[in-house]
Amino acid sequence: MYLVRTRYSAAMGHPALEGAPGQPLYSRFEELVRERIETGEWAPGTLIPSERELSAEFKLSRATTRKALDRLVAEGVLRKESRRGTFVAEPKTVFEALTLRGFSAQALQAGASPASRLLRFERVVPPAQVAARLEIAPSQLVYLIERLRTVDGVPVALHQSHVPMHLAPDLQQEDLEKRSLYEVLSTRYRLGVDHAQETLESSLATEYEAVVLGVQPGAPMLLLNIRLASRDGRPLEVVKVAFRGDRVTLRQEI
Repeated sequence: MYLVRTRYSAAMGHPALEGAPGQPLYSRFEELVRERIETGEWAPGTLIPSERELSAEFKLSRATTRKALDRLVAEGVLRKESRRGTFVAEPKTVFEALTLRGFSAQALQAGASPASRLLRFERVVPPAQVAARLEIAPSQLVYLIERLRTVDGVPVALHQSHVPMHLAPDLQQEDLEKRSLYEVLSTRYRLGVDHAQETLESSLATEYEAVVLGVQPGAPMLLLNIRLASRDGRPLEVVKVAFRGDRVTLRQEI
């Protein structure tokens, strides 16, 4: 009688890594990491095993393991801390893209604690592209309103608005850290927002966005550009929102 010991070599691979034909190993390994997070085996804030330990467990090369983990870090599923290791990131806050509901209303509905900090409130000559979208003369002054949005104390978005001054005289008197700009335009100036045009694209954090949002320059971002208009089609506001890709998911329902 012979005792047979089964060993999985790097060539054979780990049975858990069996995926669809042609699926790269790093992709299948990403799925396994996600499964451990989604099932609660690795809860938010958990320090996961090191690259060396995961490579040994799944019979992967260090390069393959590192590639999968780096992709998950870039996506915001994991986060790395220097000299400490790799941790499961906190769940992202989900916002709807095509909606007229404001940032705070959506965050509150999700059970989070939103806040805004006013960074800039100036009267400026708008960039030519902004003036064109607002359908005003290039020399006509607008309000430039820039706010930092936080959720549970964490910076998640840089919100920049341009509003024609003639539509909202003395807007600077309003507390836009505590009040929604939509609410102010609607109640004080009778400028009800009826519809919006939105475009969404991926981008990389600029030097300024990186400093304000607490990320590295070039970090993945979601860039939302919006033009808000009244029922008669009059443009009221042009908005650019730069969301941290590691903290926010934008959802669209059709």
